[in-house]
Amino acid sequence: MPPFIRIFSLRLGIVFGWAIAAAFGQAPGAAAGDVPRWSELAQRASAPATSASGREAQWRETAALAWALYESHPADPRRWTAWDALLRSVPRFADDAAAKKLWDERTAALETAVEASSDAPESLRELFAGRKVSALVLPFTNGTLPADWAERLVPPIEELAARFPGGSGAFVYFSRLVSALEAQQPAALPALVARLEASPNARVRELGEKRRRVLLAFERPLELKFTALDGREVDTAQWRGKVVIVDFWATWCVPCIEAIPKLKTLYARYHDQGLEIVNISVDNANARPALEKLVAKLEIPWPQFFDGKAHATEYAVRYGVQPIPHVLLAGPDGKIVAVNPTAEKLEAEIKRLLKL
Repeated sequence: MPPFIRIFSLRLGIVFGWAIAAAFGQAPGAAAGDVPRWSELAQRASAPATSASGREAQWRETAALAWALYESHPADPRRWTAWDALLRSVPRFADDAAAKKLWDERTAALETAVEASSDAPESLRELFAGRKVSALVLPFTNGTLPADWAERLVPPIEELAARFPGGSGAFVYFSRLVSALEAQQPAALPALVARLEASPNARVRELGEKRRRVLLAFERPLELKFTALDGREVDTAQWRGKVVIVDFWATWCVPCIEAIPKLKTLYARYHDQGLEIVNISVDNANARPALEKLVAKLEIPWPQFFDGKAHATEYAVRYGVQPIPHVLLAGPDGKIVAVNPTAEKLEAEIKRLLKL
């Protein structure tokens, strides 16, 4: 397992444990020691597992105890918070069809109970409502958008935003839709951004405001000016007349690293004809030695930007970078002509722009 996955899993276990421990410390109107199993549940959840098998075993034990408490204490408000956490970290049940079937049945029962209850937390209500939106939206945002995406995908996300104005579910799905549009139908973005800016959901409005600034940045020529990791001075204004690939990456991003050989092939093939490439690192401040080592190992010939601010780095914010790898392609006039194009489209665009 790659180090970044182990670290993420460990952190997830810690957060999960804290969430359960805090939730089950004391219930309104109940003494802290009235049911010892509440304390047992908090103890089970508070110790993070350090391996994939350990995480799944811990999850199963915690879920079994949470279900037993849910069934035996149907009026205790503490019964809900466990499921809010458990439902967000479900194992795959890859080799246990019976456990998967049981989990699906319990999830369905919980969803029905949440809809009928008067004390279920808003976060849990939103989680179940968001699952329906997810099933509708994600297959398209992870693939090819349908021609009627605006009519098919936007209304259910807007409904989720209106129903949970303080939640984050609609923000997640709109973020995915924006990314898909940016790559596939960029001309449609301004109209969607206007709808986001008018949303009753605070996070969706914030997304709309940020994307408005990104649209304005895309109207201007590419503007990158920095001292590279190896001391080179970079100013893309001096590259007018050339084609520029801007590749946002990080040392912990496996797909980013796997994409470097393909970029090196393009660089070797088209650099003499006018192709330039720059990497923008979204690593944290302590990652500089690892970045330098990785660049040397991969023998990357183009300049590297690094300021240690992660995704808060100026250029990531300016161009709306969230998930990575994230690729921008700018033409000879400096204007960005493609965002996250496929490998085939990227090379075709390079050849078109270089008139080859």
